[in-house]
Amino acid sequence: KHTKVTEKTIFGIASLTKTFTANLAAIAAAQNIYDLNKPITNYIPQLYKNPYYDKVNSVDLLTHVSNIPFKLLSTDTKSDLINSLNSVKYSSNPEKIYKYSNPGISLVGMTLEVVYKQDYQTILKKQLLDKLDMHYTFVDVPEKYRYLMSMEFNNDNKQLPLTKFGALTPGGGLRSNTEDLAKYVKYQMHLDGNNDAVLN
Repeated sequence: KHTKVTEKTIFGIASLTKTFTANLAAIAAAQNIYDLNKPITNYIPQLYKNPYYDKVNSVDLLTHVSNIPFKLLSTDTKSDLINSLNSVKYSSNPEKIYKYSNPGISLVGMTLEVVYKQDYQTILKKQLLDKLDMHYTFVDVPEKYRYLMSMEFNNDNKQLPLTKFGALTPGGGLRSNTEDLAKYVKYQMHLDGNNDAVLN
């Protein structure tokens, strides 16, 4: 049906999600419960099976210099992601050069879940969204807000199923609207006075 788009219409925001994950990592670091410079194996010991990950920290992941591939064998679940990462063959001393990676950012999301002992949506809501009065940003849009969602259609005008991001949710799985994102931009630009509130 032809529904008018408004500031409350919810869209998938794809890789803007990465900035939310990076903000959560910065918040956790400011709370002194997360070390951006520790190897990711400190938080995800299952990755010890591949010694390369002892050399990778969250700063590497967030700045896309970890050399983790953009595509992996399977990323449907966290176990799939870890198994796929353990199977990657790296050169002995890879250079830290820029290589865009959804799995890399998503690993940061997984480490945050370990630190906070909560799922990504709960962490996001408690540490950022609630403090910025952002009420329309979700991993899974609640039933009561589904009517606000913009759906995808193919060339035959048939509605497509919602994209499932699985373990890569922290790298691209959020949905939001312009009302919430305007608040997020103000926060990023230090225009709303909420920066101290987020860190407290």
